[in-house]
Amino acid sequence: MDFKQKFSDIKDILTVKFADLRDFIKENKKISMLVLSLILVILLCIVLIFVAAGSGKKKVILDDPLILTSDLMVPPNPANPDSFQLSRTTKDKWEVDEIEPYFTKPSEKETHDLSKANDKLIRELLEAAP
Repeated sequence: MDFKQKFSDIKDILTVKFADLRDFIKENKKISMLVLSLILVILLCIVLIFVAAGSGKKKVILDDPLILTSDLMVPPNPANPDSFQLSRTTKDKWEVDEIEPYFTKPSEKETHDLSKANDKLIRELLEAAP
C-alpha cells in the first residue's frame, strides 16, 4: 500500500466516525449540551488559572547599583553579644595554647586498641588478596 491509499483509508474512517458523532448529537441533545458545557467550563477554568498565575508580582530591577557608604553591621540581638566578631585574620599556624582546648592526647590503652583494630583490618585485607 502506498501513502495515498493509507491517507484515503484514514479519511474514510474519520468520515464514518464524524457521521456517527453527528447522529449521536442529533439523538441525544441534552447529553451533548451537557458534555459541551462541561468542556467549556473546564477550558474557562484553565484560562483563568493561567491568567491568575501570570499576574504575579513583577520583579523590580534597579538601574543603579547599590553602593555601600559604610561597613555592614549586624543588628543587635541577644544571640550576638557585643564582643561578636564579623571577621578575623587567620594565622598560618596555631599556637599551643589555642590547640589545648580542642585536642586531648590519647591514653596508652586507646593507642593500643587502635593499633589492634588497624592490625586486624590489615590482616583481613591481606587474607582476601589473591
